[in-house]
Amino acid sequence: IDKLNFQTSYFVVGRIKKAEVFETLPFKASYKRLASELYEVPFNVSMLNQKEFKISYENQGELVEIVHEFNEELINEDFNLILRSRYSFTPENIAKLKDSQYELVFHSDQYLINKYKNSLNIENIEHTSVLELTIQDELEPRAKVYLDTLAQTYVEYSKRIQLEVNENTTANIQ
Repeated sequence: IDKLNFQTSYFVVGRIKKAEVFETLPFKASYKRLASELYEVPFNVSMLNQKEFKISYENQGELVEIVHEFNEELINEDFNLILRSRYSFTPENIAKLKDSQYELVFHSDQYLINKYKNSLNIENIEHTSVLELTIQDELEPRAKVYLDTLAQTYVEYSKRIQLEVNENTTANIQ
């Protein structure tokens, strides 16, 4: 989970339904600090113009609305947050982007660990040393990133363990 950037879920909110997306919004959110009561709370984001956005969320039953600039750190008593634009906003594309509503949900590490632990299925293929991993996720690209990272981490771990065994064997032989 630490190697992945899954702490934030992104949604496009339409008139009829809300759809989760993966790395396709015009901005990316990151935070340094977030009050624990704000995990799993939806943050609504509206683009106001090329430089500013409005973020709103509910904290302890009270609606909080803040207007801030993209690419600048927003610091308040609840969080330190940055919304970085993924590309340059022009008058042409900002008009279309302003019509869309977005939602962010920040996840705790424990939530993500439980989510992926419960959705992971590992099966040993009979008469082999091959493990087949499958995962249930709302978004296929995110599931692929998770499985690729898990496999890479396993390979790195196996190499490190084999190196330690080899070093111990060499030390015992000498």
